[in-house]
Amino acid sequence: MKEEVEQLQSTIYASEKEIRHLKATIDAMRDAMDGSRIQSEERVAASVATTNDEIRQLRATIDALRDEMERQRHLFRDEVETIRVRHEQECRNLHETISVLRRKLEEVKTA
Repeated sequence: MKEEVEQLQSTIYASEKEIRHLKATIDAMRDAMDGSRIQSEERVAASVATTNDEIRQLRATIDALRDEMERQRHLFRDEVETIRVRHEQECRNLHETISVLRRKLEEVKTA
């Protein structure tokens, strides 16, 4: 009977030892999973931050290009208007010159 008790105690001790080992393994695996989850969350957060920064930079570039395009459009309109005004003035001057030359030609013919 004493042997049976010792065997039973030995079995209980071995079982308790195995339980402690399994609990330690579970804790280690849980820690590894938590670490992996944290690393994954950190990578996602870094990726989101990088993407948001890139989006912000692209929006700033778009705004700058839009402003420059608008400025160029205004400059072009101003240049077109200046050319139109010069053209009209040149046409008036040419018409006046033609009129003066016609009058002089008529004067020469009648003289």
